[in-house]
Amino acid sequence: METKTLRAFFKLLYKSILVLLPLFALQLYLRSCQLSYSDDEVPYYNWVKDLKGNNFDVVIIGDSTCNAAYLPNILGENAINIALGGMTPIENYHLFQRYIEKNAKPKVCYISYADMHMQIIDNFYTRVLYSHILTLPQQIEIFSQARQFGEEQILVAGWAEKWLSTYFYSPSVYQPSLMASSFAERLDHNRHLYHNAEIHLGSYISRENGESWGVKPYTKDDFIVNAIFESYYDRLIELCMEEDITVRLVKLPVSPPVTHSQKYKDEFNAFYASLCNKYPELTLDWFQDGFDQHDFTDWHHLNLTGATKFSQLIRQTYPQDFSDAPISGRTKEGIEDYIEITNSPELKDYLSQQLQSR
Repeated sequence: METKTLRAFFKLLYKSILVLLPLFALQLYLRSCQLSYSDDEVPYYNWVKDLKGNNFDVVIIGDSTCNAAYLPNILGENAINIALGGMTPIENYHLFQRYIEKNAKPKVCYISYADMHMQIIDNFYTRVLYSHILTLPQQIEIFSQARQFGEEQILVAGWAEKWLSTYFYSPSVYQPSLMASSFAERLDHNRHLYHNAEIHLGSYISRENGESWGVKPYTKDDFIVNAIFESYYDRLIELCMEEDITVRLVKLPVSPPVTHSQKYKDEFNAFYASLCNKYPELTLDWFQDGFDQHDFTDWHHLNLTGATKFSQLIRQTYPQDFSDAPISGRTKEGIEDYIEITNSPELKDYLSQQLQSR
């Protein structure tokens, strides 16, 4: 009787394993082969997540407008851009915390955000959690803070299920990407994007030539910072101060059809005056003059021409931050890539001169 029971048990176990084996295989694939099925921005998230053992004097933190604006290939060999599309101070605080744990502490941090990412967290589930760029304790801390602040952009309907489904690589979350991907083509494409991140030291959004002539004039009337964003922004600055890192807050230029009302300027100045009073060591700049619609792909993302102009401006404004060391092979490849993709003869000439003079 016992022998028959054991045989039945092992037979059931064997069948259960056979049934679950495809699910285990899918889990392993989802966890270890993200570049094989993910879309175009995840490779850049992965590149930032993988950074380890680096020693850069200047680290650039922010969202997509920040990623587009700062070109380490132009700034100098000692700069890296870890800004990512859709990021807010919430995620960046944790990412930078992780960065300084795995890499040498920088001397200077440049921090820039579009206004919307001081109010809106629009990629938390679809990019941040999806890419697993944050550790579990960091994710738990964000949800805890969201509950404290009552932040419904994070505590969406069914947030716990959405979070855990993503954390445990539920096929229901990743099926659309799997269905849309072709293993070899997607993998090759994403490996190429990952390589682009490497040769450009993180900058990827400005690798295009589009111009913002379709932007209609409008005026921004309000400068608003939501409470949870303000808290994390302050914590990010405080973290830098505790680590004796110079903080440079930079408001990026926008396409000239966009203007700012006096009310907006008063609210902006009041917010940053409070920060500057609290942290007198930081610097604050608002760059706008000298940029036109030739320099933007839309109303606030700089194209390659505009980003080069902006990076030159930053380097001229704070020359003490940036290295004059000869260009590395990595930077040489990055500049050659810019020369290949730009359709501006003037920019091609400038970049060619950089290859020769540096």
